[in-house]
Amino acid sequence: MNSSILNNFDKKVFHILLCDDDIINLEINQKYVELYSKKQKREVKIHLFSKIDNKLYEYIKKNTPDIALLDIDMPDGNGIAIAKELQKYKADIPIIFITGHAEYKTIACDILAIGYLIKPVIPENFELLYRRAIAQVESEISEEYNKFLILTVHKKVIRIRSCTILCIEKLQKNLIFKTEKGIFETRDSLVSIEGQLTTGFLRISQSVIVNRNEILSVDRDTVYLSTGDEFPIGRTYLTKVKEAYRKIPK
Repeated sequence: MNSSILNNFDKKVFHILLCDDDIINLEINQKYVELYSKKQKREVKIHLFSKIDNKLYEYIKKNTPDIALLDIDMPDGNGIAIAKELQKYKADIPIIFITGHAEYKTIACDILAIGYLIKPVIPENFELLYRRAIAQVESEISEEYNKFLILTVHKKVIRIRSCTILCIEKLQKNLIFKTEKGIFETRDSLVSIEGQLTTGFLRISQSVIVNRNEILSVDRDTVYLSTGDEFPIGRTYLTKVKEAYRKIPK
């Protein structure tokens, strides 16, 4: 793995969801996450929930955590339902179940969780599964980083690393790619390009796609980028854009 990808990991803040009705267990798991994140030199933001209620569901709706550690048997619900809710928004989210009930193991496997820990949790087992979860997230980042688009620019075929693209704008029959390496113009379909991009990009109108990481702010009808560009949001894209913006880690 090259240094550029490692730098990309270092800049990322991993959002970790912890859910357990036992406050003591919640605090213990929080300390484990902090300890093993520090050990791997990963910055994290931990989101703690001791109840399965509207507040938790609202968080899931507005934010997609990178990793979820869930108790299964809780007085007001269960972690299986929470896992299914999370998978609606991110199908491959790494999920670790932490519970005192071994009989749930088969059900947990059906959810495709990456692991299952029995209380009281053995620290070494926690670290093993947590490292596996981090590795899965980083693998997704690496895949996105290494994805290229092939473009024909002035009769030359060039490769552009997708993560360097800041925004793409359609002007008449041409597409204008603004990237970290410069501006490139080519003839292509915005629909075709959109299909080749990763989930790190957001279409905001019939003629513009932007890199989510470059969005500074969104108001009633405009997207503002860190590049200084401002683009109007298409009327049919308003709800989708504002919902996506709410999920961008601030």
